[in-house]
Amino acid sequence: MKYTACRPALRDTGCDYYYEMMLNQPICKNILLSLFVLLVHIGFAVQGQPTLGFKHLSVKDGLSQSNVNTIIQDRDGYIWIGTFDGLNKYDGYKFTVYTNDLNDNTSIPSNFVTKIIEDRHGYLWMGTTYGLTRFNKETGKFTTLFHDPNNANSISNNSIWSLLEDTEGNIWVGTFGGGLNLLENTENFPNVKVTRYLNEPSNPSSLSQNWVMDIYEDHNKDIWVATVGEYLNQFRPQTKTFDRIHLADSLSANTSVWSIAEDNKNQLWLGTETGLSRLDLNTKLVHNYLHDSTDSTSISEGQIRAILFDSKNNLWISTQNGLNIYNKNNDNFTQHLQDDFDAWSISSDEAWTIYEDKDGTIWIGTYSGGISYFHPSYASFGHVAYNPINPKGMHGSNVTSFAEDPNGNLWIGLDHAGLDFYNKQTGEYTQYSAAEKNPNSLSGNSVMDIHLDNQGFLWIGTYNTGLNQLNTRTQNITHYPSNLATDGMLNNGNIWTIKEDEQSNLWIGTIGGGLNHYNRTTNQFSNFGWGFEDSTTLSNENVWSILLEGDSLVWIGTSNGLNRYDLKTKHFKTYTNNPNDSTTISNHKIQTIFQDSQNRLWIGTQGGGLNLTHRDTDTFTSYHTQDGLANENISSILEDDHGNLWISTNEGLSKFNPTTKEFRNFKTGLQSNQFNLESCLKLEDGRMLFGGVNGYNIFHPDSIQENNQSSAVTITNFLIFNKPIPLSTLKVESRDDIPTIRLDHTQSVFSIEFSALNYIDADQIQYAHRLYNFESEWVKTGADRRFVSYTNIPAGEYLLSLKATNTEGVWMNNASHLRVIIAPPWWLTWWFRIATVTSVLIFIYFSYQLRMKLIYNQKKSLEEEVKARTAEVVKQKEELELQANILTRYNQEILSKNALLEDLHRQKDGMVGVVAHDLRSPLNNIKGLINLVTKSGQLNDEQTRYVQLITRLLNQGDLLISDLLYVNGIQQFDIQLHPREFNINEYITSWLENFQSDLKDKQQKLSLKTQTATAIIRTDQEVLRRILDNLFTNAMKFSEKGATIHLSLVEKSDYFKISITDEGPGISEADQEKMFEMFQKLSAKPTAGESSSGLGLSIVKALIDKLTGKILVHSVLGEGTEFELRIPKRIN
Repeated sequence: MKYTACRPALRDTGCDYYYEMMLNQPICKNILLSLFVLLVHIGFAVQGQPTLGFKHLSVKDGLSQSNVNTIIQDRDGYIWIGTFDGLNKYDGYKFTVYTNDLNDNTSIPSNFVTKIIEDRHGYLWMGTTYGLTRFNKETGKFTTLFHDPNNANSISNNSIWSLLEDTEGNIWVGTFGGGLNLLENTENFPNVKVTRYLNEPSNPSSLSQNWVMDIYEDHNKDIWVATVGEYLNQFRPQTKTFDRIHLADSLSANTSVWSIAEDNKNQLWLGTETGLSRLDLNTKLVHNYLHDSTDSTSISEGQIRAILFDSKNNLWISTQNGLNIYNKNNDNFTQHLQDDFDAWSISSDEAWTIYEDKDGTIWIGTYSGGISYFHPSYASFGHVAYNPINPKGMHGSNVTSFAEDPNGNLWIGLDHAGLDFYNKQTGEYTQYSAAEKNPNSLSGNSVMDIHLDNQGFLWIGTYNTGLNQLNTRTQNITHYPSNLATDGMLNNGNIWTIKEDEQSNLWIGTIGGGLNHYNRTTNQFSNFGWGFEDSTTLSNENVWSILLEGDSLVWIGTSNGLNRYDLKTKHFKTYTNNPNDSTTISNHKIQTIFQDSQNRLWIGTQGGGLNLTHRDTDTFTSYHTQDGLANENISSILEDDHGNLWISTNEGLSKFNPTTKEFRNFKTGLQSNQFNLESCLKLEDGRMLFGGVNGYNIFHPDSIQENNQSSAVTITNFLIFNKPIPLSTLKVESRDDIPTIRLDHTQSVFSIEFSALNYIDADQIQYAHRLYNFESEWVKTGADRRFVSYTNIPAGEYLLSLKATNTEGVWMNNASHLRVIIAPPWWLTWWFRIATVTSVLIFIYFSYQLRMKLIYNQKKSLEEEVKARTAEVVKQKEELELQANILTRYNQEILSKNALLEDLHRQKDGMVGVVAHDLRSPLNNIKGLINLVTKSGQLNDEQTRYVQLITRLLNQGDLLISDLLYVNGIQQFDIQLHPREFNINEYITSWLENFQSDLKDKQQKLSLKTQTATAIIRTDQEVLRRILDNLFTNAMKFSEKGATIHLSLVEKSDYFKISITDEGPGISEADQEKMFEMFQKLSAKPTAGESSSGLGLSIVKALIDKLTGKILVHSVLGEGTEFELRIPKRIN
């Protein structure tokens, strides 16, 4: 015999009214999730009718109208609903409604939508009461084809009732009064070929009636047409005629076919005005199902609007008087009706349309009741609830405890409703309650715990009215009241938990009275005091849970810690939480204690999650919501046959695998997300019961299937500055399979809404998004925040990734991606930069050419003059001999001219320096003009921005020219040193004052360390300043805001070591090899966009060589750079 009692957490008198399910149907271990197996094995209502749990969508949820004609799911995953007043698109959270706009001929032509299909190209075709329309989802536009009495190639009637796309891609259109239409060449819609098929009274091979209710293509590609009247029509494509089939069997006849479906046995099932018909396609024999008022398993009375074979070949039938499901084994039907007391029942008895989506959800469109939808997972957890109008059902809603007798009958403790006995054979509940004038009744109606002992006595703990013993054979009840002042009696009447030890004695936990022990032999109670500091007493007076471990230990959960009582030493050991020690128990409030099949001890706490006890070390491992647990408040724990723990919480059920440490959480189909403390029981057949404030759930763990659904996240709306923009208008050609959109720089503020398009439990799905190249990590959101906004995104290429969990919180590995390209403004485009650089180079080139031409002309002129003078000397040789003084003067002039020629040659060789000098003057002139423009104070924002851009470019050019001049001076003129003695420590301190403003602008700090105050050096101050300026400027330039620049001075035996260290990105080994060459720009970039000529380090190297010193570099990528200078103490 196996019996377990578990406890309620909260005392609640509120009750929701549901029809209960009986417990007398066994659940197989390998139960299938298919609908009927679930219905049979989970349970039956008292009336013998299986129950389905539906969720609902109505006008209050955003549905445009409560009369639903048609439902489909498109290839993208959206649900489309046609109503009496508008077309609806549903993404699992909200509706988008399309209605007619009289001023827009691309809107839907009528708000009354009768039928929706999706063709192979992704277009939606809709029948309305005013025309046939096709919807382009990318553009959001409708194209409509109307009846034109003057055009035989138009549709024959504007009232469209049925649609079909056949295997050839043709569209068949059934009208209400205009017969059947065949549309070919639909890619050119509305310019299509239309063939009309109408009833001809004198032609029996024509369509039987012009009111076409449904069109169906069977597995043989035959077209079947349902019309009003007594016939079903089969189309003969060879002859363009119809065969008429009379829906009559030997007993009855059905008329006016509304809907057609085919099963897997090549049989057509037909919903008619008067019942259901089955047509064998091979024999053409008909079998009719009609309503029989004397048979509750017959089909419901009235018109059948829709029928559906789902993916498991179950037949769903919508009638005017409820939803029916065909039981093929018994050849009968189960009816499902709207029930005001059952919030999970279908929303209306008039079901008009049925549809199954790709995830197996069944959608029911009703008349006046909106939409009801069902998924097999909703029925995984059987739910038994209190129904006030059912006298044979359970007598209360707040279930606190369970016990199972050897015959499989149940005892159920109820808060405020006494005790219920469930008879497995009859399926009825019998109540035991308190009656003031009946001494053989319970002492109180608030039953907190029950325990069936090994002698057949049921012990009943009540709140505030003591302990009761029920003899289950004689039905006699014995009361054990409390009396604190009398030895041998209960010290408190608030009984919360009862356990029986190996000697058949009872251990009783109370609220306010601590722990009591009842000796069956002496019929005496004893109790234990409480005091946290006393090892011989309990740590608290409120006892919520007791676990007996053999005949040596008792574990007690209290409001102030876990207690272990040693029966041999009579001592208590208390375990409490230490916030500074993660190996202690996670919370003081202990709500449940459970020992699994591996003798592991599990502790459920209030607010501290789940704990595993390590008894060899007296430590604990805790599990929390961040580990996957549904909620930190643990109510009760059971173990299934595979070693998994099932844990009830204040946020549903958790299944925990102790080996893999994986959690799986459940909320749908539960009596409530809130369960009562230790209100649980594992039955002999493996089923589990968990009680709560709204009845109890019953299920077999093996029937709960893994959720492997992994819907990809879809972008449902894209907004730029809060204005919706169709993504199709932004898409550009992608280099791969990732959709790509392109925005210009004025569209850098955009928002995205998204959904997983999973309709089973959409509110339980979690989402995450990340914009790569902008965000460094995933941002997680809940189902209530399915959007993200980005503002002022810089120009560049980004990848937006979206992912979601399944309904149980497991992240799926099927992220969706959208590449977003934001184009830069024209002045930052590559072509503008190239044009600017090209213009500068052209200017320099022509300036150089002009200067060279001037030099050439001057040289040529001088050469001609020398030639002329030389000829004159030859001609006047005799005169020159006579006039020696004149000749000497002429020789001196010739020597002077030759020196000038040599000077011109040097000028040509130093052309770079000359050009640099010549360029500085126009640059200074431009600077002057810019200053004048700036001082005018009449610039707008755009002009100011251009002026700032020109100024920055001028400064960069001036810096380049200065460096060119300095390098040219070094190379051409061999700089002369002017050494003198000075205190280098004082010099550096004074020199650093020049950089205080720059450091402040970049919010950088300086760290200066010197070894001695009297450090005398003899060197060239100006050369040293130039070296230090370059190195210190680089340190600031390549360090981020807030960084520290380190400078140290150390005196060595014959030189001074000066180190300048930054906190920048560092210099790679490849860059270090070329860093001292001219015009070398390294891979690291200045942090604030500062310019760099590529000459600074080459100048430093040249100058340090001039001082006969050394420069060393120490750098690691990502850790900064140190430049070490070794300056000789004395130079000549």
